[in-house]
Amino acid sequence: MQRRRAGRAHHPVLPAAAVLTHLLLAAATVAGADEPGTPAILATVCGARQTPDPEGFDVSFVTTLEMIYQNVTRSGYGAAGSGAGNDTVFGLGQCLAYLSPTDCQLCYAQSRVKLPHCLPADGGRIYLDGCFLRYGADNFTAVATDASDTAVCGSNATGGPPAPGFAAAAAALVRNVTAAASGARGYYYASSSPESGRAPRAYAAAQCWRSLNASACAACVASARDRVLRQCLPGAAEGYGLNAGCVVRYSTRPFYLPADAGGGGGSSTRHTVIIVIASVFSAVAVIGIAFVWTKMRSRRDHLHDDMDGSGEIIRAIAASHLSFKYQELRRATDEFNQINKLGQGGYGSVYKVHDPTPTPF
Repeated sequence: MQRRRAGRAHHPVLPAAAVLTHLLLAAATVAGADEPGTPAILATVCGARQTPDPEGFDVSFVTTLEMIYQNVTRSGYGAAGSGAGNDTVFGLGQCLAYLSPTDCQLCYAQSRVKLPHCLPADGGRIYLDGCFLRYGADNFTAVATDASDTAVCGSNATGGPPAPGFAAAAAALVRNVTAAASGARGYYYASSSPESGRAPRAYAAAQCWRSLNASACAACVASARDRVLRQCLPGAAEGYGLNAGCVVRYSTRPFYLPADAGGGGGSSTRHTVIIVIASVFSAVAVIGIAFVWTKMRSRRDHLHDDMDGSGEIIRAIAASHLSFKYQELRRATDEFNQINKLGQGGYGSVYKVHDPTPTPF
């Protein structure tokens, strides 16, 4: 696990700049949350205790999540810690093994924007359909189960109960995949029930976080298995067992298989939207940084390490609903016309936008 110790803040604008840059760009990535394919939020759990030093804790929070992001983009998993004393923040993020690298980054970006809603709580976790992200004041990375473990049950596409015979097939399959997960590569195992004319096919997967050892993984998936079988079957066509150290899922759909080739166009379109929104939010970040710098300079004689404004910025961004609909972006860029393309940067293509309507977006 990466660990970074907080140093003394000699330039108060820098933490605020980091907060704005990281959170705004992450917010841009998921601003099109109403687009098809956006990972659904399954559960969010915020701690009951508040950190005694919200401002310093928030800066460590951003630093930790950025360190995790660097690892998630490379391997689908990251664990990190930063800060000292009351400002210490540990974090862990992981994508489920069946996600593509691109879908993993999109899922993590979604979780990274939503999780700050837990602040100033000193801990929180979020489960999305495909990834997990957690932070806390204590090092929880070896914890397999705890009191916040839960199950989420859902219906099939028609909204009705599963067909006769599905519950028995799903229960047997969940037992099989959870028995195999702790010995499988990456603590991940997925399978389907045999084809049968008497019962619809079931699909299931189990995965532990890489921070666990094999015995902790086995205990985790067994706990999640028992909970999801007890709470979701026989009535639910889909179920998730969400534990501190693992996820178990069953469904009527082959959720762990690659998406159909026909869905590629939508993914490409979302990438274009992401790039454009990121460019817009980058401009907002520059304005915000300038404002913070001006404000901080006027209060320089009264500043100390924990009064750089970063905490207020984080919570303000987390509470905002800044977003752009896909149709608005198409209109503003003239269908992403190359004439409006300004160049290429580290986050991709940059477009200039026009807003001919009287209502700004």
